[in-house]
Amino acid sequence: MSAGDTPHKTYILRTVARDERAHRSQEYRGAPWHCHHHAVTGTARVVEGGAPEVLQRLTAAPAPDAVGQFPPADAPAGYLTRITIDKVTGVGPLA
Repeated sequence: MSAGDTPHKTYILRTVARDERAHRSQEYRGAPWHCHHHAVTGTARVVEGGAPEVLQRLTAAPAPDAVGQFPPADAPAGYLTRITIDKVTGVGPLA
C-alpha cells in the first residue's frame, strides 16, 4: 500500500485479504405483484494496478468525449477487485 491510501481504502483491502467471500444481491420490481430477485456469491481477490485502464473502457460508452481526459494521465495505478462467481440464485428471469 502506498502513502496516498485513504483509511477507508486500506480497510477495504485488508477486509478482502482477510475474508475473500463476496455476495451481491439485487431486487427488481415491476408490477406490484412481480418481484424478481437475484443473488451472486463468489470469491474476491484484490489486484494491484489496472484501474485507470478499466475506467477508460467504462467511460467510452456513456461519455465518449471524456476518453483520454478521464481518468487523468497521472492517475495512480489503483486496485481492482476481481470476483469469481461461485453460485447464482434467485427468483424470476434474471436468476
